[in-house]
Amino acid sequence: RGVIRPMFSNVERIMRSKRPWNLQSLRRFLGMCGYYRKFIKGYSKIAQPLTDLLRGGQRFRWEEREERAYVELVQALLDEPVLTSPDWEQSFKLEVDASKEAIGGILSQNGRVISYGSHRLTEAERRWSATEREIYAGVFFTRKFAYYLSNSDFTLFTDSRPFSYLMKQRDPHGRFARWIAALQQFGGMTVQCRTGVSNVAADSLSRDIEV
Repeated sequence: RGVIRPMFSNVERIMRSKRPWNLQSLRRFLGMCGYYRKFIKGYSKIAQPLTDLLRGGQRFRWEEREERAYVELVQALLDEPVLTSPDWEQSFKLEVDASKEAIGGILSQNGRVISYGSHRLTEAERRWSATEREIYAGVFFTRKFAYYLSNSDFTLFTDSRPFSYLMKQRDPHGRFARWIAALQQFGGMTVQCRTGVSNVAADSLSRDIEV
């Protein structure tokens, strides 16, 4: 089975780059790092002090908080993160979880990570119920990893018991109808509910992003 690493020449380029000095250079730095976000567990949390600067109305500043985020991102790439290339003859495992601020997902096979995923929720999404956020995590990451999952068998592990009942609704409406339509594209999916204790890996991804 092969492994996948970031191209060292690109990582070296990031290392040699000057620290961001304005919003344009910050966008460029985050663009380079973001290309490798699937290698970095908790990428959204690490990068948050920097991505916060890109919000409308923020002035550029570079203080201790931003410096720590910069160093941690560069170090995460220097640590030579390794992902496993997929075995298309084997089934996949997708673990998802949601917190009040974010959702997280891990795609793996036989205990080997293929890709990490994390996503900060919008203000509107944060107002959803815990059940809605858990279901959305499943929808979001099946879409994100559709390249691997569309024609494959996989088990979706979630903390949400209502997730299993979602697919059985006879007259769904609103976003539930849209979510069901999205999930029905994955014919090889099996849903398995388990507690946050046993779903610890994905759980840590969603909690890690909280402010």
